[in-house]
Amino acid sequence: MKSIKQLIQQNQPKQPERRNYYLIPVITGPEYKATFDNYELYVLKYNTAIANKNRNIKDYNAGIVPFEKLTPEHQAAFLQFEKEHKHLSTTQYNAQAVKWNKVYGKKIIPLRRHKKIKYQTQRIFAEIVKHQARQLNNRTRQNIKLGISTRLEKSQKIDLPIWRSKIAKKLGISQKTVYNQIQHMLQVGILTGYRFRGSDKAFIIQINPKILEISDAANRTRQNVENQFFKTTSEKDLPHNVLVNQEHLNKSKDNDTENSASQKELSNHYQQADKTSSTNKNFGSKPNSYQTDKQELISAAAGSKYEKLSNLLKMSILHYYILAKSLFEGKFKNYTPIKNHSLKLEVLYGKLTRSEFRELMIQEMLKTSAKLWRDWKYGTVYQGEWLKTLRLFEKHYFLTSNGNIPHKDTMFEMLLNYKWRLKTAMNYKALNPDWNPPRPSEYFNPYLKTTGFAKTKEFWRNKQQQSQTNDKDLRRKAFKTEAKNALWRKLDYRISRVMSGKMTPAQFANWIEHNATAGITADEIIKYVNNKTAKLTEFNLN
Repeated sequence: MKSIKQLIQQNQPKQPERRNYYLIPVITGPEYKATFDNYELYVLKYNTAIANKNRNIKDYNAGIVPFEKLTPEHQAAFLQFEKEHKHLSTTQYNAQAVKWNKVYGKKIIPLRRHKKIKYQTQRIFAEIVKHQARQLNNRTRQNIKLGISTRLEKSQKIDLPIWRSKIAKKLGISQKTVYNQIQHMLQVGILTGYRFRGSDKAFIIQINPKILEISDAANRTRQNVENQFFKTTSEKDLPHNVLVNQEHLNKSKDNDTENSASQKELSNHYQQADKTSSTNKNFGSKPNSYQTDKQELISAAAGSKYEKLSNLLKMSILHYYILAKSLFEGKFKNYTPIKNHSLKLEVLYGKLTRSEFRELMIQEMLKTSAKLWRDWKYGTVYQGEWLKTLRLFEKHYFLTSNGNIPHKDTMFEMLLNYKWRLKTAMNYKALNPDWNPPRPSEYFNPYLKTTGFAKTKEFWRNKQQQSQTNDKDLRRKAFKTEAKNALWRKLDYRISRVMSGKMTPAQFANWIEHNATAGITADEIIKYVNNKTAKLTEFNLN
């Protein structure tokens, strides 16, 4: 017969595993300092380890046969090896080189030396950590605004989208240098993931979780955590907990009737606890770790918002025959496009598949373009023509260069591009009422680049080039202004040194002669000095 303790353990509801996560993940000053302490320790260990490896590599390469003394067959093998394995990391390259040398029976391929982690890598890593902290803050702020949980699994790998150009611009180095340093950090293990998503997209990296330090802001303050899915409660508040007296457990357990009675009592107790628990769920009593209904409702409410949006967008997708007929009947001649904000939410959180989203984008383009043929010279565009245009879109639009369906965010950017080009055509028609576009299948034909929709691509490129030129001009002006301001600050500093007797008039005049730069002439400097203080006129600056 089981004891009371065994019965309690048997009937005790299984405790759910508490997941290890941050409620509000943040990276602030202390975390930043701890991250760099981990980084410096990691770098110290790595540089010490590769110093020994490089000594062994140096001894190994001492027996390498020079390239000039190799036979033509061995020279060809050496060049083939370099071509096939140049993209590998140093460790992988050396392992393959040792294998090839064993196959040929002589050392013809030298090993690569491991590179140390230098200070320049630390500067780039610092910028990456800053971007990671900013991304976490933006993520938390956005999730709180949308009513989504901000919690983050501690074991979860955090993707960080970042542009090489931003790091290069911040540090004043080239993008190639940034790329090389990131590849080096990947090889040594400082970064654990890298994904290239195209030249016009941010690449994705992941920082080694053993180096990156993240803390929970909920440990510092309990504010702004009302929207969390999970609430911690103390164990004493749970309704099914049974307070067991240790003396009662140490009593004799030989009486079977007592044990059977205890078993009935325990079963009755747990049945009553289950009823109480269900009543508490229905009437909103204090939540506990076993009552997940409230959290599930919150989660469902957060997800139902975007599920409803996806369902509405899916309902707007028509069968292509019905769409062609509606376009023929003129139902979309005054069509109001779907808001970009709604489409962006679908891209981020929606439930539509890529093919469904692409179908939505195609139909959105055709519905928006119907205004071009509202007062067409040749009457009405027939249903067959719209069907032909639909097939044209299915074949050529919202696809990658190799004919695959891209990600939803890429299709959304394509739609913004196409809408801008359509708006340009509509503005042109408003200014030139006599202009009549060709038939839709001809207008949207991507191979007819002299007229039609493909022609508007030139306007889009000109707009982008103009915006880039304006940005360059603004940056150039800002740089010159900052250089001038810096020179005026230096000038004020040296005037103060002259007035305090720490700089002679000759030194001051010599400094002005050699520092009339940043677009400031010597006459402007002299005028500024004389206006600053009349005492400097005796220095013969004129």
